[in-house]
Amino acid sequence: MVEAEKKNPQTAAIASFLIPGLGQVYEGESPIVGLFWLVGTIVGLLFCFIPGIAVWLYGIYNAHHTAELMNSGQLPQKATKPGDVKIFAIIGIIVYAICLIIIILIALAVIGILIYGKTRY
Repeated sequence: MVEAEKKNPQTAAIASFLIPGLGQVYEGESPIVGLFWLVGTIVGLLFCFIPGIAVWLYGIYNAHHTAELMNSGQLPQKATKPGDVKIFAIIGIIVYAICLIIIILIALAVIGILIYGKTRY
C-alpha cells in the first residue's frame, strides 16, 4: 500500500482562499465536500455577506488545520487526487465567472435605472 504524501498546510489554506473548498479537495476529500464549502460560501456572500465571509474564513482555517493534523498523525492521511483538484478548480472558476456575470448585469441594470429613471410599465 502506497502511503499518502504529507500535505502542505499553507498550500491547503491558499487553495481554500482562492476557491472555497479547493483546500479540502487537495487534502483528499471528495469534490462533493469541496462543493459544500464552495456553495456555502457563495450563498452566504450573496444573501447575507457576513455569514459568507465567516464560512470562507473557517474553510481556510479548516484546510490549514486539517493538513497539520494529518501531518502530525492525528488524522489519517488521504491521497491527493490531482484529477479531482483540477476538475474542482475548473468548476470553481466557472462558478466565479457566472457570479461575476450576474454581478455585472445587476450593476448595469442599476446604472441604467439611475441614468434613465424608472420605466413606465
